[in-house]
Amino acid sequence: MSERATALAQRRAELIELCELQRTFLAEEVDALRGPLEGGLTGMLGVQKPLLLAAAGVALGLLVTRPKRLLSALAGGLSVWKVASKVLPMLARLRSQS
Repeated sequence: MSERATALAQRRAELIELCELQRTFLAEEVDALRGPLEGGLTGMLGVQKPLLLAAAGVALGLLVTRPKRLLSALAGGLSVWKVASKVLPMLARLRSQS
């Protein structure tokens, strides 16, 4: 075997080994990311359960103690949502034309 062929074979072996290490590392990373998602939506919500319960408690407390203020805030939020849903497509169309 020539010196060049030997060098190429050695380089190929090194690259194959590097690919193997990258595949192993990627598999470990994907498994780590997939862990919380294994339970589906309930698995994700289970991780955030204290935060969700606190937010629900605050919302319920505001609804019971100050329903008028909360309902007016919801109405304002809905108005902003409607305006944004109409304006954003127009802005995107203008941006794509220019």
